[in-house]
Amino acid sequence: MNSFDTRESLLKRIKDRRRSIKSFLSSLEPAGTRLTNFNIICGAIATVLTATPAIGGKTMMDALGSSDPNSLTWRIPFATAALFSLLSTIAANLYKSHEIATRLGKAQACDAKLEGLETLLELEQITLKDSATQYTQYISEIPFVSDDSGNLLRRRSPLDWVKGEILEPKPNQVVENAIPCFAWVEGLGVGCHL
Repeated sequence: MNSFDTRESLLKRIKDRRRSIKSFLSSLEPAGTRLTNFNIICGAIATVLTATPAIGGKTMMDALGSSDPNSLTWRIPFATAALFSLLSTIAANLYKSHEIATRLGKAQACDAKLEGLETLLELEQITLKDSATQYTQYISEIPFVSDDSGNLLRRRSPLDWVKGEILEPKPNQVVENAIPCFAWVEGLGVGCHL
């Protein structure tokens, strides 16, 4: 294999890994946002329920039913506040235990590094050996991102296996009426057509 083929092979690997990272981010970011929002909302509701007797005092509790601390009027808001506080704690600990913020940050940083490496390779501003070393370093920072990130919970379609790229004409290249094309595709299975 000549150096052009090797360079193209490494570029293909980088692009594939960046697609995996984007898939990982698109599935993890919404989950992290949902847990964070759920935590905030549950914590706010717990605070309001707990603060109601303190702010409104005996008058507020009498308006709700009875100001006797043993009555249901007192017990229901505090029990509900405890439930929302528990839910808030669970959401916060799930977010923390799954290291969502850390994983998002590492994946985003790795994608940025791979984008820079891809650019250097395309412009031939880095040796093949150095780029392979950097590629290996970068992907070792994100062992939690697999090649098929985001596809773990859904059934794969035949298109999930197809990868390809148009190499000629280049983006923004001026072309004539007849366009010579150079491209590659792999994983084209039954029921898939170009």
